[in-house]
Amino acid sequence: MERKLISILIAAIVAFSLIHAWDAAAQEEKEKEGESKEEKEPDAEKTEAVAPAPLVPQEFASMEEYLKNLEDQRRSITRERQALVALRVEVRTDIDRLIKLQAEIDSRLKAEDAAQAVKIKKLISIYSKMKPDQVVPLLNNLGERLRLRVIYSMKTKDQAKILALMSPEKAADITKKIMKKDFQ
Repeated sequence: MERKLISILIAAIVAFSLIHAWDAAAQEEKEKEGESKEEKEPDAEKTEAVAPAPLVPQEFASMEEYLKNLEDQRRSITRERQALVALRVEVRTDIDRLIKLQAEIDSRLKAEDAAQAVKIKKLISIYSKMKPDQVVPLLNNLGERLRLRVIYSMKTKDQAKILALMSPEKAADITKKIMKKDFQ
């Protein structure tokens, strides 16, 4: 369950990073588009039929001015592409970092699970050497997940003796949860 939550959290962080990068690039593009429209739209009344574009558009006085404008646009597009490449690199770096973090978390969880399994085996060994009427009060004081894991891992004859000493309702509840393995 914890692993699923961690994986979901990492996926959400990656998705947020991607969305943030794309939103930033889109916002920057919109701002530049807005600036160029304001500069290029002196009249809002020029919405008549479109004629073939002349060699030098009317808003430019000369071919040099037109070429300079085209060169400015090319530079602007180049800068935007470089910014997008930088954002992609940044997002890729974040994704790689998160993947490494997830692998580290997974390895730590496996180590903790292994350590917990060793502790539970030791506890089972101790409880198996005790009489069932001594074990039941101890199990009743454990947390439910731990109690279920301990009972589940015991030998069948020990399980039977312990469940027989518990109240019928509690024994039935434990039996149902063990059957579903609703404790791992």
